[in-house]
Amino acid sequence: MSPYHTFALMLLSMGVIFLTLGVLFFLDKGLLCLGNLLFVIGTILSLKKERLYDILSNKNNHYNLWLFGLCFLLSELTWPVLFIPTEIYFMIQLMGNFDVLMDLVDYLIRIVY
Repeated sequence: MSPYHTFALMLLSMGVIFLTLGVLFFLDKGLLCLGNLLFVIGTILSLKKERLYDILSNKNNHYNLWLFGLCFLLSELTWPVLFIPTEIYFMIQLMGNFDVLMDLVDYLIRIVY
């Protein structure tokens, strides 16, 4: 495994850890924002360049991409408890068309075994 993928996986797992801590500490705003930021950056870095280009260049995804960006910005600036679930929904909408989620799951399974 390349150092690039190791770094992406580390950011992804740190994001999950901070999100979990944010929920455990009674929806702490700072931990939720930090976990959200690390999770999104780790997800973007773990995608293949061709897949990321397909997601960003597809005309059908522009609406979902703008809404995802808006929810991400609002979750970082205002209320993460309200906007993180909608951000997750739009992330699934963006990546569901290209089976990216299945590629990420397959990638994580190959790392474990």
